[in-house]
Amino acid sequence: MPTRWNFFYVLYQTHIQEHNKNRIYALTCNTCKQAYIGQTNRNLKQWYQEHTRYIRNNDPQSAYALHILKNKHEYGPMNDTMTLLKYEQRTPMLIPYAQLFIQTYHRNGLLLPEQHIGDANPLFQLIINTVTTNRHKH
Repeated sequence: MPTRWNFFYVLYQTHIQEHNKNRIYALTCNTCKQAYIGQTNRNLKQWYQEHTRYIRNNDPQSAYALHILKNKHEYGPMNDTMTLLKYEQRTPMLIPYAQLFIQTYHRNGLLLPEQHIGDANPLFQLIINTVTTNRHKH
């Protein structure tokens, strides 16, 4: 049976997530299952609508839109194609976390080839190698 404290905790978490707009997300191509990694401090639904508007208008402004248009691949509804990867309260940390996800997806063959991966970061490579090694040990 839920307690009053559980109710307030759920209410608090909902409030935090609604107002914490700093997010890192993945947009997955329905055809090839590779993803575009992005970061935003805006509402995810609005951001998704921007990407799909680029596609509908044949405007390759994002790597995701470029991929869909160039390869004639399919995208789907937000619930099927967009995945929230991380909430981040500290705005300056959005770019480093996004870059970590980009390099991780790239290393695992899951990143759209149209997305620029940036410079290899030795610290990110160490983290990625450690996580990969630990997964194989279990």
